[in-house]
Amino acid sequence: MGWLQWLDAAGHDLIQSLGIMAGLGFTALGFRAEAKSRQSENLIRITESHRELWTKYDDSPALHRVLDPGANVDREPVTAEEARFVQFLLLHIHLTYQLSKGGVYRQPERVREDIRGLISLPVPHAVWRKLRALQNRDFVRFIDSCLM
Repeated sequence: MGWLQWLDAAGHDLIQSLGIMAGLGFTALGFRAEAKSRQSENLIRITESHRELWTKYDDSPALHRVLDPGANVDREPVTAEEARFVQFLLLHIHLTYQLSKGGVYRQPERVREDIRGLISLPVPHAVWRKLRALQNRDFVRFIDSCLM
């Protein structure tokens, strides 16, 4: 009989507490689903941006020297169009770096090698040397660490 009296007295509080805990659990699941959705949207946008950049490269023969390992930037200085394209690439890299630092985006495993391969080329390297002083210190450290 004592158990039933306790249940009668505390039952309302128990049910209310269980309801609150269930509500918090559903809220947490909702936040988790929203975070995954945001990550997917970010990945789609980054992929679209990446595709736009390289489509521009493919469609513009004037940019093909950007990836030429034999380009001589002393004999033929970097053009404004090449510099602008490399700047767009650096902005794209900076965006993914910042999103990665914030835990919103996970960079590909070999992104450092990819960045090293790009920035080591004569045209991107010349542009990076000019733009380096205008970048955030942590981003400069990241790019420089990729070049090592």
